[in-house]
Amino acid sequence: MIKSNFLIEKAMTSARVHCRIHFCQELGIEVTDESSEVGEVSRMALRDLTAIIGLGGSVNLLVAFSFDLSLANRLFERETQGIVISADECQDFLLATVAETANTILGHCTADLSENGALIAMTPPALIEQAKILHRPRGTTFARLSFQTADGQLDIDFVLPMGAFDLNLDPVSCA
Repeated sequence: MIKSNFLIEKAMTSARVHCRIHFCQELGIEVTDESSEVGEVSRMALRDLTAIIGLGGSVNLLVAFSFDLSLANRLFERETQGIVISADECQDFLLATVAETANTILGHCTADLSENGALIAMTPPALIEQAKILHRPRGTTFARLSFQTADGQLDIDFVLPMGAFDLNLDPVSCA
């Protein structure tokens, strides 16, 4: 198992690279600013749409991709360009775009995070449509990587260990 601090640093570096590649090269969305917080992050405020993915195997990490609605809408426009979508399916496709964006970026990160070629399992993305605030329980680590674009912000939050929260980002009791 990879040590916590090293894993967070490695995960953030990999996510930074793969998010920029996906946004800039594949979608033509420029990242205009970037910031990160590690260590003293005591709470996570989630944005409008959040996709949560758990990583297991040689790592034990929960990753939340939290999008401003305006950025999610821009991603939806880019990803569905040229496809006719009925009005009653737009929300489903928007949520699928958020989930797939998170899945794509984190999927590319798994090779970077693998220790000595060990496989990393990924849960399917779980989606939260409402903002919520998570407070860090004792024994967990929170870290945040934020990307600003002309269309809105994406925060990628890292929670270690994964078992501190479920895939709705509700705290798991230790009973």
